[in-house]
Amino acid sequence: MIDMDARNSLRQVMLRSTLFSALGMAALTCINPRPLAAQVARAPTAAAQPQPRFTRIFGSDSMQITNPALSPDGRWIVFNSAAGPGAVNLWVVPASGGAPIQLTSGRYNDWFPGWFPSGDRIAFHSNRPSPSGEERYYVMTIPFDARTGRSAGPARQVSLEEAGWPAVSPDGRSIVFRASGGRLMVVPSAGGTARTVVQVDGGAGPGEWSPDGREIYFVGIPGDSRDFQFMRVSADSGQAQPLWSTPRMIIAVNATARRVLSRPRSDAPGTPVREVSTFEGRHLANLPLQRNMSVSIEAFSADGHSVLATVSDVVAPIRVVPIAGGPARTLTQAREYDGVYGWSADATRLAVGTRTNGHETLLEVPIDGGQAAVIATLPEAAGSYLSTDRNHLFFVVGDTATDRRSLWVRRLGDGRTREIARDVVYSTPMTNRPGAYPLSGVEILYYERHGDRLELRGCAPEGQPHVLRSFPASPWGDVVSVHGVRVAWTEEFGDSSALIVAEGPNGAPQRVATMRGHVSEPAWSPDGRWIAAGYHPPGDETPYSVFVVGVTPTGQPSAPPRIIPVGRLSASSIKWLPDNRAVTIWAEGDETDIWLVSLREGEAPVNLTRDDPSTMWDYSLSPDGRYIAYPAEIPRGSSIWRIDLRP
Repeated sequence: MIDMDARNSLRQVMLRSTLFSALGMAALTCINPRPLAAQVARAPTAAAQPQPRFTRIFGSDSMQITNPALSPDGRWIVFNSAAGPGAVNLWVVPASGGAPIQLTSGRYNDWFPGWFPSGDRIAFHSNRPSPSGEERYYVMTIPFDARTGRSAGPARQVSLEEAGWPAVSPDGRSIVFRASGGRLMVVPSAGGTARTVVQVDGGAGPGEWSPDGREIYFVGIPGDSRDFQFMRVSADSGQAQPLWSTPRMIIAVNATARRVLSRPRSDAPGTPVREVSTFEGRHLANLPLQRNMSVSIEAFSADGHSVLATVSDVVAPIRVVPIAGGPARTLTQAREYDGVYGWSADATRLAVGTRTNGHETLLEVPIDGGQAAVIATLPEAAGSYLSTDRNHLFFVVGDTATDRRSLWVRRLGDGRTREIARDVVYSTPMTNRPGAYPLSGVEILYYERHGDRLELRGCAPEGQPHVLRSFPASPWGDVVSVHGVRVAWTEEFGDSSALIVAEGPNGAPQRVATMRGHVSEPAWSPDGRWIAAGYHPPGDETPYSVFVVGVTPTGQPSAPPRIIPVGRLSASSIKWLPDNRAVTIWAEGDETDIWLVSLREGEAPVNLTRDDPSTMWDYSLSPDGRYIAYPAEIPRGSSIWRIDLRP
């Protein structure tokens, strides 16, 4: 399976897995910027709405540019650029175009820069002050010489608390930042003691100061609601006041012009569209974007009449690596961002999604390097999944007006299509990603909302949906695991987690194990005798281990839990080998890799992709357990664009 929206979501989250959450990065396919204006002009918009004007400011064949922000005097643009694994630095470029100038260097991650109103300092969050061996982020500032475009001194730490997404007050004396526990905090810009301004159940997005510095605007992340709340709070602290709610994700705010830029949770097929609204939620304009174009938290200009965007050029050919060891084999050319849709039953062929002649196409690719064959043209959908019988295609259709998604299935032989579910939830409804196992090898598993409950359902390509288990709609995660009629999931309480198993829709939950720390993403072994899960001990940014426990057919523990250290900060996507003796995982340290974790005592985890310098965000394990396949991400450069909202 590959879900385009989920793939990008995964990429975004893992890029910042050591932070509190992720904000938009570009979709991952090639672009030629020359036809940009013509393609945008074809986007559907309101009849009388003027078209935005796109201007390319700067481009590079080697830099991966994100999070551009325009200086108060309009002369400079500061941005992030990756400088290799574990290194993201700050750069500036003249807003009129010209050569970029590096502000920070070294193997540190310097994220989300924002300007002081004076234009002579830049705030950002960074892991530079983090203790050795840990990954903690703090607010920092760096002085800037607007005459030369160079730093005027070293960067210095401002916050003592872990922090993200700083925003400087209009008088330059304070910085609001996002902290753990759903808090917004304010710290003096010269450093000192921070104070909590507001704490929101479910979490709070980055803050934006009012022009007079008396209030802070922010987005309340939904807890028991599917809508986001646009809110304000006194800068002196107090009760937050909701201004309006929306199912859309608010990605940029300009308090001076009182404008908000938002996007649907998942883009509909075709041209992605962002919406410009007032602070009261009144629609002002649609902003069509080109493929691979994204806007960030500091997108708006000071007057709100333009936004900055980036276009990323990233390709990802499909590579195959033997589990037993050996070199990677590249199956597709580095032209598009390809995706793995699944293996043939004999593990000799891969179903690969790619873009050919302007259309998303599903190909059958022999892993021995033979000629590829077309399986089908993919429908315009937010996500697609090829059934295990390879005769059907499940796909998701998004409605941007309601932000609801429906699940459909198409028979490839004759094109017959039918709707399975009208309101599937989360960024991908397919729960047979990390941890879940198809019920019978042919069914698709998904969540559907019913009132205040989420129903986990299964459906065969030619069958009818049936309920496997029902869960409360909030605060519920989307990763469960299914084996036969048994469902496994985790629940947290205090600083501990419980692994729970239940049989069928009405079976009594059985607590298999309880651990201090965080247990997540359970995965049944193929024989149904074991469950593996991800585990982090108590504390912030603790290392990842694989947690394994034996389970009887009645849901009782049959063997005590084992903890197998992996030596990486974060990991996910646990997949069992067919012999039940090992699992594979995706892991992130200084770079991303795929690991083999043996359950045999004394056998250390093995990095299967250690010789591949490319980045990978997901992978597929062959049915015989002999190979892994993954899109190997290769950056090809990026560019900064100004989008003028006025004609």
